[in-house]
Amino acid sequence: MEASRTSWKYALALVAAAMLAAVAYPLSARLAGMQDADGILTAYMSTQELTWYFWRQDRFLNLLPALAWSIGDVTWNLRAQIFLRAFFAFLAPLGVLYVLRPSARFLLVATVVASALLTLLLSPFADFNLYVHHIPVGASMVLFAVSAMAFHRRDRGSLWFAAALAIAFLAYATNIALLLLSFPLLAVAFVLTVMPRRDAAAFAALNAFAVVLAFAHAHRFGEAQTSFGRGEISWHAIHSGYATVFANLHPTGFLVVAIAAVVAGFFCTRRDAIAAALLALYCIAGIGALSCSQWVQTNAYWIRYYLMFEVGIAACIAFVLVAACERVWRQEWRLVALVALSLGLAWGVGLGGASAAPRELVGTTWRTSAQDWARVAVEHRAQVVAGDFWDVWPTVLEADRLRGADAVAHEPIFAATWRSWPLHARVIESASAAGTLRVLCLPRLADCARAVEGDFQIRVTTPPEAGEDLRDAKGRAMRLLTLRITPTTEAPKPR
Repeated sequence: MEASRTSWKYALALVAAAMLAAVAYPLSARLAGMQDADGILTAYMSTQELTWYFWRQDRFLNLLPALAWSIGDVTWNLRAQIFLRAFFAFLAPLGVLYVLRPSARFLLVATVVASALLTLLLSPFADFNLYVHHIPVGASMVLFAVSAMAFHRRDRGSLWFAAALAIAFLAYATNIALLLLSFPLLAVAFVLTVMPRRDAAAFAALNAFAVVLAFAHAHRFGEAQTSFGRGEISWHAIHSGYATVFANLHPTGFLVVAIAAVVAGFFCTRRDAIAAALLALYCIAGIGALSCSQWVQTNAYWIRYYLMFEVGIAACIAFVLVAACERVWRQEWRLVALVALSLGLAWGVGLGGASAAPRELVGTTWRTSAQDWARVAVEHRAQVVAGDFWDVWPTVLEADRLRGADAVAHEPIFAATWRSWPLHARVIESASAAGTLRVLCLPRLADCARAVEGDFQIRVTTPPEAGEDLRDAKGRAMRLLTLRITPTTEAPKPR
C-alpha cells in the first residue's frame, strides 16, 4: 500500500509538471504568437464543424478539437487546444520510457529530462511543431503509454484489456505514424526481455489489431487522400531527410549530450544500455528510411515528419542519463534537484523565457495583415472571407477576436479557402433570406466569386451593383461582393 501511495505521488508530480509546462511553454519567447493557418484551423473544426478527422484528410483524428468542443469562443478554444498540445508533447517521451522502465519515480525524472533536452537541442521551428502546432505526435505517444499501463493491469479484469485496446486505437487513429516507433520499441522489449516476452508479444498483437481498426475507421470516416507509397529511394532523398533534421538541431549541444549518454551507459545495467542504444540507432536510421516515402518527399522533407524519431532519441538519452544518476545518486533530493534544473533550463534557456507578447496567437508572418483585414471584415459585416489559405484563417481568427462576445452570440465569419468544404451546409444556412452572402475578397485573389463556388460548392451570381472596392490600412486593394447563391450537391473540387 505504501509503495502504491508513493507511485501515485510521483505520477501526480509528473502530471503537475506537465500542466505547468502546458501553461508556460506557449507563453515563452519561442512559442508564443506562432500559429499559422494549420494550427488555427483546428479551433474552427471544434467550434464550427467537428468531423472525425482533420478536414479533407484521413489522418489525425480530431481528438484535441473534441476535448475542447464545449468552448464556444474560438480564441479560447484555440488556447485550450494549445494547452493540450503542449501538455501531451511534454509527456511524449513516456511513450518510450514507460516500456523501458515502468517506475513512477524514474518516469518523473526521465520524462522531464527528455522534454528539457528537446527544448534545448531542437530549433525554434522544430519546438513549435512539437509543442504548440496541430501535429499530434505527443498525444499519440502518451496514449500509447496509457494503453500499456492499462494492459499491465489486465489481470485485474477484462475491462482493463478492453481499455488498453480502445486507447491504442485512439493513439493510432490520432497519428498512424506512431507505428513507426511503437513496434520497433516492442521488438526491443521482446528481444532483451525488457518486458516478459509473453507480455511484449501480446501487447504487440493488441497494437497490431488497433492499427487495423484505425486504418478501417479512417477509410470509413475520413477522406482518403493520403498516399504512403514508396517514393524515390536514393541518396538524395536520404541526405535531404538528414539535412532537414540537422538544420533543426543544435549539433554541438547534441554531440555533448550524446557523449554524456555513452559515458552514462557504462554506469547502467547492460540490458538498459543495449536497449537504449538499439532504439536510438533505429530512430537515427528511421530518419533516412522515412525520407524515401512518397508523402515525405511530396511535402519537402518537413521537420514535422521526423519529430517522433527525435522524441525517441531524446527519450533514450534521458533514459541512460537518469538510470546512471539513480545508481550514483542515492539521495532522492538530488533527483528532485535534477527535475527542477531541467524545468528551469527548458523554460529559461531552451524556450527563451517569457514572451514580450504572450497574448498573441497568430504568427508574425501573417499577424499584421490579418489584423488589418479583420478590421475591414468586421467594419463591413462580411459573412465570408475569401483568399489564400495561409491568409484567410488568421484573418478570420483576428476578426473573431475583434468581435469578442459577439463572435459567440451571432453568426460566425466563415473562411472560403482550401479545406473549408465541411462548412458548406453552415454557409448556406447563414445566407440571408434573399439568398445572398457578403464576401470580403482579400488581396491576390484573382476571381473571388469562382473561388467561393469552388470552396463551398455553391453556384453564385454577382449582380452588377454588388461589388465595392475597399482598401486596408496599408492601401492594399480589396473587394466586398454580395453574391447570390444556389446550393449544389457536387463533390468539392480542389483549386
